[in-house]
Amino acid sequence: ALDLARATLKPLSGKSALIIVSDGKAKYDKSLNAAENLVKELKGRVCISTILVGENPNGRELLNELAKLTDCGQFYESSSLLNAKGIQSFVTATLLKKGNNDKDGDGVADKRDQCPQTPAGARVNQQGCWVLQGVLFDTDKATIKSQFNNRLLQVVTILSVNKNVHAVLEGHTDNRGSAAHNMKLSQRRAEAVRSFLVKHGIAAKRLSSYGYGFTHPVATNDTEAGRALNRRVEISVK
Repeated sequence: ALDLARATLKPLSGKSALIIVSDGKAKYDKSLNAAENLVKELKGRVCISTILVGENPNGRELLNELAKLTDCGQFYESSSLLNAKGIQSFVTATLLKKGNNDKDGDGVADKRDQCPQTPAGARVNQQGCWVLQGVLFDTDKATIKSQFNNRLLQVVTILSVNKNVHAVLEGHTDNRGSAAHNMKLSQRRAEAVRSFLVKHGIAAKRLSSYGYGFTHPVATNDTEAGRALNRRVEISVK
């Protein structure tokens, strides 16, 4: 497929986006060599972006390496493209040139972007900030549930690609219990996520963790559903 793409793209003028959607179950060296030949022949006129379908760890490595062959390449987990914001970020980063009004290419204009240095591939909220969505905790617990591992592995992938990024992990709680207890609990939650990332290959010096207790709620604490959303860890970058 890469050889055919090379033949198709070679006569085209301007820059092309080559998007590879795959589970990565292919011969690693052969695929990488074909992609390297394509990049070499097109001489900077192609951006390779990859979308991983499934959870094949070898496939993740291969597609990640393919995306890194071009400076403008992006690697995505298919799960990050299941909503409008994810698709918007993908289209902006993959198919559009970064304009002066969106320097980090996250789909949020600079004048509205509260986090102007979002790393490539990160899913952002309406304020342009990288949000660690869906990683929530049980009441009074700081244990990461296995159902959220894939979401955290997406963070690992993004930090692996953006090697100069320093991530700040911010723990939060609902408002039940004392302020002092929740401050310590929120710190433990942030450190639990930090430990997960370190375990999966991210250098500890690139990660900071802070607890904010119940001082920064994102939902009402008057309902169980709201309290569940407040028991979270968020991520920002330096």
